[in-house]
Amino acid sequence: MPDTEKHRTVILGRPQDRKESSWARVLCGRRNSDAAFASAKIVPCKPVTKSRKNRAWWTITLTACLLAVVLLAGCSSAAKPQTKLIVPSTYTREKIKADGQLTEKAWKTGKFTKVLTAGGPDAYMKSVYGAKDIHFLLKWKDATEDKVSKTWHFDGTKWTNGPEQDKMSILWDRGDSVAYFNIKGCGAVCHTENKDENLWYMATNSRKEKTDVWFWLAGITNVYGFVEDRFLDDSVDPTLMKAARKRDQGEPGFLKNGYKTPVERIAPTRPTKKLVDGLTVENTPYPNSTQMEDITTYKIFQAGDKEPFVYFYGAPTGSAADVLGHGVWKDGWWYVEMSRKLDTAHKDDMPFKPDPGQSVYYMFGLALFDRTEPPPIKHTASGPVSLELVPKP
Repeated sequence: MPDTEKHRTVILGRPQDRKESSWARVLCGRRNSDAAFASAKIVPCKPVTKSRKNRAWWTITLTACLLAVVLLAGCSSAAKPQTKLIVPSTYTREKIKADGQLTEKAWKTGKFTKVLTAGGPDAYMKSVYGAKDIHFLLKWKDATEDKVSKTWHFDGTKWTNGPEQDKMSILWDRGDSVAYFNIKGCGAVCHTENKDENLWYMATNSRKEKTDVWFWLAGITNVYGFVEDRFLDDSVDPTLMKAARKRDQGEPGFLKNGYKTPVERIAPTRPTKKLVDGLTVENTPYPNSTQMEDITTYKIFQAGDKEPFVYFYGAPTGSAADVLGHGVWKDGWWYVEMSRKLDTAHKDDMPFKPDPGQSVYYMFGLALFDRTEPPPIKHTASGPVSLELVPKP
């Protein structure tokens, strides 16, 4: 079992436990500027009379400028981790390709950081970044390789879906905006208050909370080499568990068989397309659109027939194509490699901005999904974790 790295950490109080100006957060870009903000002395101006207008205008302008300088200085000097567990990301000049082959020197050196999950298995993580991109390698134990997702099965009367594929997700807390994320991790957006587990759902608690979700899928991701790029908002619909789960702008490149569009929410009761003659789910689990045709009558199906749940119509586009990735299963372990630009310039993504003078921290939570464990898929999650962008040497 690989060793883990030890780091000293400082756990800060949550900003939402203190009163803070919203525009101060805008100036800083993150919520760890509280000390600078608290130390800034703000003196209310007296009512402005006509005779004192010019002097008052200059006083207000100068005060605002000085306060902005104090706040911005606090942004660069107050970057501290808010979690006990830290995954370091170090600088590399090596070009890394997210193909799952792990041939790069960066992955053959250095230590993994162990990320505990509730109930296991535990994950092991490495990260490096370059001038433009950031890269991740994760591995975890899984006894079986499950790459086929929710195949349609016909029993002679009705259609049902088979088991899920293996999956992994990383949920980033953008701008440290999610309340209590440094304590609960992903649990801060997981609503399990209802006694009926079927009514549990994930959503942010307000529009001010921002997330960036990377969703690796054992079968779907590997077809084109893209990790699903998503986010959560505060949409809540008791009849629809996934109401708050949104895809980034752009085309995902695949469609679920039975759905009319990639963003449709209501689950279908049967497929609407079938494989062309000569193809089977066994030899073509993830067909492209030319290998599928519309079902014009359901009388042709017999008990035991199967159809794919997903088919591809092209490569992802736009912000949906930001995260590259590939997973390889070997000897009872999944190895997943992912890459993305440090800053995609897309408003729905987490920007990573290294500081040459000090470490910068970004909070995330990790979840693993194993379809071979009951109920249909075993879902385990980590607590809050911080990614540390270590300054370039």
